Amino acid sequence: MYGAEIAKQGFSGYVCEVLVYYLGSFENVLKRMSKLKNNEMIGESPRKFDSPLVIIDPIDRNRNLGAAISIQNVTNLILIARNFLKKSSISYFKEKSKNKIPVELAKNTLVVSFKYKKRSDDIIYGQIKRAASSLESQMNKEGFNVLRSDAVAYDETNASLLFLLESLSVSKNEIRTGPDVFSSDFSTKFIHTNSKKSKLMWTDKEGKLQSLQTRRYENAKSYLNDLIKNHIGDSGIPKGLRPDFKTGFKIKSGKDKQSTSVKKSISKLITTDETAFSTN
Repeated sequence: MYGAEIAKQGFSGYVCEVLVYYLGSFENVLKRMSKLKNNEMIGESPRKFDSPLVIIDPIDRNRNLGAAISIQNVTNLILIARNFLKKSSISYFKEKSKNKIPVELAKNTLVVSFKYKKRSDDIIYGQIKRAASSLESQMNKEGFNVLRSDAVAYDETNASLLFLLESLSVSKNEIRTGPDVFSSDFSTKFIHTNSKKSKLMWTDKEGKLQSLQTRRYENAKSYLNDLIKNHIGDSGIPKGLRPDFKTGFKIKSGKDKQSTSVKKSISKLITTDETAFSTN
C-alpha cells in the first residue's frame, strides 16, 4: 500500500506528508480515511477529478496526487483505518509474512510465466498489468470466471501473470443468447449463424432465441495456452510483450513449485488481508 511505483500504485511518501499537512495529524488522517466517500477531495482545486480519492497538490492545485493510487489501495486503507481506530496495535506497522498458500484456492490459480528483455520497472509493469487485465477479460468471455488477477516482475528478466478462477474447468455445454424473434433481420441472422452448431434451439420466456452448443474449451489452462500460443494477436497482450511471449512461456497451477517472488504474489492474491478484514 506504501509506494508510488506502478508495481504498487500506493501512497507515496509525499502523499502521506500532504495528507498530514491538510489534516493536521496522522490520527486525523485515519479518521478522515475511515469515513471517506467515493471521489472525495482533500484540499481545494478549481478542477474536478475522476478518481476514488482526490488529493490536491498544495504546490499545484491543478494536480491530483490521488490519480495514481489504485482503488484497491484506497479501499484497503479505509478498512485498515476503521480497524485501527477501533483497536490500535503496533502490529499494523509490521510487515506480515504471506508465504502460506491455501491449497483449495491455489489449485484454481493459474500462473503464466515468461522471460522478457530487460527494461525499466515502469514499462514492464505497465505492460504486464495490461496483459493480465486483457487475458482476464478473454477468459471471462470464454466462460471462465476470473475472481482476481495480478502481475509481478522479478529477477530483472522474469515476469508472471496470476489468475484466481472460480474453477479451472467448466461445463462442455454453453448457451448462446440471441435477439428476440420480433427483430426479424437479427433473429434470422442468429439462426443462420448458429443452426449447425446448436444441439438445441428455442425461444425463452422473453421471446429471445437460445442456442445450446458445445463449448470450444472446457479447461482454462488449455484455453489460455492456445490463446497465447496460436492467437496472441487477439489476446490483448500489448505488442511490446508479444516477442517475449513468442520466445516461450509456461502455465502452471498455483499449487505447483514456484519461485519465492511468485509464491509471495500467489499468497497475496489468494489470502485475506487480516489488517483490513479483521472483525475485532
